[in-house]
Amino acid sequence: MISVIPVSATSLNHNVVSSPRILVCRTLQRVCVSIVLLGLTACAGWGGRDSTANTLDPKPFQALLDAGIERYRGMYSPMLVTESQGTLTHEFGVGDGPLCIDGSAYKMSTRNRDSDDLLIYLSGGGLCWDGLCLTRRTANPDIPDSGVLSLTDPQNPLAEMTTVYLPYCDGGAHISDNFIDMDNRANIGRHLRGLRNLSAALDVSQRLFPAPRRVVLVGTSAGGVGTLFALPLVRQVYPDVPILVLNDSGIGLTAPEDQAFRDHVVDYWNFAAFVPEDCVDCFADGTPTAYLDWQLREDPGLQLGLLSYSQDGAMSEFYIDLGHANYEQLLRTTVKTLEASHPDRVSSFIPNGNNHTILPLHLDTKARGVRISTWLSQLLNEPGSNWQSQVDPQTTE
Repeated sequence: MISVIPVSATSLNHNVVSSPRILVCRTLQRVCVSIVLLGLTACAGWGGRDSTANTLDPKPFQALLDAGIERYRGMYSPMLVTESQGTLTHEFGVGDGPLCIDGSAYKMSTRNRDSDDLLIYLSGGGLCWDGLCLTRRTANPDIPDSGVLSLTDPQNPLAEMTTVYLPYCDGGAHISDNFIDMDNRANIGRHLRGLRNLSAALDVSQRLFPAPRRVVLVGTSAGGVGTLFALPLVRQVYPDVPILVLNDSGIGLTAPEDQAFRDHVVDYWNFAAFVPEDCVDCFADGTPTAYLDWQLREDPGLQLGLLSYSQDGAMSEFYIDLGHANYEQLLRTTVKTLEASHPDRVSSFIPNGNNHTILPLHLDTKARGVRISTWLSQLLNEPGSNWQSQVDPQTTE
């Protein structure tokens, strides 16, 4: 059974209604929702440990806020909301707001499980820049029944979490903000609107789920890359709750000597505002080590889980042309450095192999004999087992 939930006309900003079939109702109209600061925050740490609420002055990521990363927050609301089997699909109108790379409408989904735990999932599906543009071009808002999104897999420790699902279709890791003119007349081009899509989806999340006990921000592949930069925005939406980031196969490794490539991607996606001015060497060595260290120091409520196959073929051979051995060395060095600097807040799960992504499908994947489902459950629920990395020993190949 599918029902249409229209949206109040007073909530439609910066969207063009493209069809008279789009209905309007009051269900998701903008209302003043007071975000209640839960007394649970102090005891809602991962695995039963205490967590520190964000009381920094200035607040975390102030430099990025000053640079304008919130410029699209509060600007766009869904034009159409439909319900099917407990899942709401939110579709945004075409115009100057959220869009996919081909100009089609952006859609995302929410699934309310009446849980105090909120899962925000950034899906993956390729990357796009000059010379290489292999990416999903339309948004499929259907939440897969697999991996950490599955409601039926008994191994899934995230199954009961309320979910905000962001399909991927901008080609720029959910944070792009550009238009690439392909015919020199602005008629044909690539709409890189990941930041608008992300901002609008987080606005929906805040309206529907204003006060979770804790947030799990998951990104896979390009969505994993997206978590590197989406976190500061998620923190603004949920300023006083613990956040666990699970970055699966999108850690952001590039060739250390290829600064020109990194600069080109920053320009192509137009996301320089997400790189703080006081972290000029954040990615200079081809790893996000300095950037993630900066985030962890900025945000005391952040915990970080890094996941990847040791020689991820999609990343090491196809997208960044590092080669298996170089990729593995950079990966292991990055993980070890971050774990040494933040031993209680960074954990990793690295099985040997050249497969790509773990969380979307393979909850029986093992590293050092430990299933990923067990590792996730320990991070979430078991004091004393927290943050124990499971990393297969390096092969001699």
